[in-house]
Amino acid sequence: MKAPAVDETSEGRNRARLAIIELANMISVPMSLNAVVKLRVADAIWGGGANSPLTAAEIISRVIPNNPSADADNLHRLLRLLSSYGVFAEHSSGGCPRYSLTEIGMTLVADAEGLSYGDYVLQHHQKALVKAWPLVDRAVVGALPFEVANGEPAYSYYGKDEEMNALMQHAMAGVSVPVMKAILDGGYDGFAGGEVARLVDVGGSAGDCLRMIMNKYKNIKEGINFDLPEVVAKAPQIPGVSMDTPPMVINPPLRGMKLSACCPPLSLLASADEDVDVPEMSSSIHPNPFLLVATFTNRNMIEIIFLYD
Repeated sequence: MKAPAVDETSEGRNRARLAIIELANMISVPMSLNAVVKLRVADAIWGGGANSPLTAAEIISRVIPNNPSADADNLHRLLRLLSSYGVFAEHSSGGCPRYSLTEIGMTLVADAEGLSYGDYVLQHHQKALVKAWPLVDRAVVGALPFEVANGEPAYSYYGKDEEMNALMQHAMAGVSVPVMKAILDGGYDGFAGGEVARLVDVGGSAGDCLRMIMNKYKNIKEGINFDLPEVVAKAPQIPGVSMDTPPMVINPPLRGMKLSACCPPLSLLASADEDVDVPEMSSSIHPNPFLLVATFTNRNMIEIIFLYD
């Protein structure tokens, strides 16, 4: 194959070389984010609400005190890299750089319930998942990278590992609770008026969304948390909420619904007689629900909430 004729001195070629090098090293960004979450750097900077700019050495003294081997220079490198992606703000006045949290960084600070997006970061960088990423090319030829890397499907693997399962539930709570707060406090009134008596959350994890909705709307008398057996087995008991599990139907396709049309969350309402594939439900589920579809951070991930009269 004949190589393309290029002018290596051109500005476009210079930008292309820099861009491909950046892409080749992009793994440094999520791994650096994972590192600062494990070190609880955001909580150290937040300091109970102060968010005072701190040097890397000052942060070190808070997250791993009395450790003579701790390397502030390496922490500084992590902070500076993540500052370029908007996680931290770098303050250069007065000599040694100091770092505070941006709005993005504040999502890593634990709230009163101990929730943050930090567990979501940790969950996405567990060893079993990281092992699968170099095998993504196998997906093109018909194999599942996670299964190739770990010897079994992801949900089966998670179900056997209590630590991974617990982290998954914390991660989902850390993501879903603030989103549901934004929905409930942001003017959405689809649950008001007494029209909804039973609410089923499909893929409800620990049931946090159901709990929050039912706490606000007392007209909802019954909630059903519908998820995989290994998930609901670990879910806490919530007054008025029962647990249900699906048959062997996972990630059903949703024909006729365009995910891009579902933003902002909870904006698309469709009845089951439209061109939508609804997963087969167990006998306790109403046969003709209404579907309320919400998208979150990843357009390939959806959550389906079933509404009943």
